Amino acid sequence: MAACVIVFGTNFIPDLLAPRQFAWSNVLTQIGYLQWSALALVIWAAWAFFDRGSQAAKFTALHIGLALATCILQWFGHGVFGNAKLDLILALAIGLGLTFNRMEASWLAARLGVNRCRDAMIVALLLRLFLSDRQETALLLLSPEFRASLHASELNVMTEARAVAATSGDVACFTKLVCRQAGKPFAVDEFKTDELVATGRTTPADIVALTLPTGPEARTSFSRWWRS
Repeated sequence: MAACVIVFGTNFIPDLLAPRQFAWSNVLTQIGYLQWSALALVIWAAWAFFDRGSQAAKFTALHIGLALATCILQWFGHGVFGNAKLDLILALAIGLGLTFNRMEASWLAARLGVNRCRDAMIVALLLRLFLSDRQETALLLLSPEFRASLHASELNVMTEARAVAATSGDVACFTKLVCRQAGKPFAVDEFKTDELVATGRTTPADIVALTLPTGPEARTSFSRWWRS
């Protein structure tokens, strides 16, 4: 804790204790993101059920169960997104490794063969990885329009940074990189002020912030590029 205060400044601890809104609605807006881990969960569960007497299955059931519970618990907080799934992803990775290693215990392997089931598992996971509409890496290689949009975004940030640098006094930037590039101090934390409003600690009228438009964001949809 002391090291964090030294590195990040004296506001580190007060920021940890800052108010945050908690609600079921926050969970409902995030629960759909579990789809990305659903296939791994199904593959692991199919093995763990038939090998449930083993220490490996018991350990991973406890690990994955706790990771899923803590993920959902964190999602009660407003502004908590994908980072809450980190422990769950690590737990599922361990579970998949044990599933692959102990495939012979599964019901399907007894009928199709261990090696075939392992091959099918790898193919299914690879397909889940690649059959996604968010393929920025592919767009970077295949789409001149996507590369041009990134360059335009960079130029837009530089243009805004020059405008901010020419503004006297403190400036609040929606994109913090703009203020940093302009040499302005970090003046307004919009997330913190939003939480203060959401928890009733203050009102919108009490918060004065100057924000600058950041321009259009780059399109990251692979299917949209394919259809164009």
